[in-house]
Amino acid sequence: MTKQKNTYKYSNFGNNVVDLRESRDFSQTYLADLLNLNKNVLGRIERRERPLRDVEILKLAEIFKVSTDLILDNKTEVDLDEQEKFLDYRRNNQKDISKQIPYFIEYLEREPGLTFEGRELSREERKDIAVAFEVVNRLIGEKLSQK
Repeated sequence: MTKQKNTYKYSNFGNNVVDLRESRDFSQTYLADLLNLNKNVLGRIERRERPLRDVEILKLAEIFKVSTDLILDNKTEVDLDEQEKFLDYRRNNQKDISKQIPYFIEYLEREPGLTFEGRELSREERKDIAVAFEVVNRLIGEKLSQK
């Protein structure tokens, strides 16, 4: 068996995972369990033979209470004003239901196995729900614009 070429040599994410793990005196097995990974997979990550997946990066940040930039060894300078503008925008828009409805409709249309009161919805029923949301969204928008 040939050894896989390390294609992640320009990042220190593997060393950062080791340092974070050791800083908390976590064993590989313990951290692998927290990440829902096999210990051998975590070893490959630490040796930079396997990249971190986005959910693993987020989970590591949550476990160790550090930024994802620290895990990825990102040295990009952050413009705090721009970051704050983005965070404000996101906070304001996440609360705006009208901006979330298209995502929900997309979810209805593509997600298999959706149920309502324990019964799986047919494609036609999911389309009907999506149309209902579109109509309600339009009617509320019209009503609010009259105020």
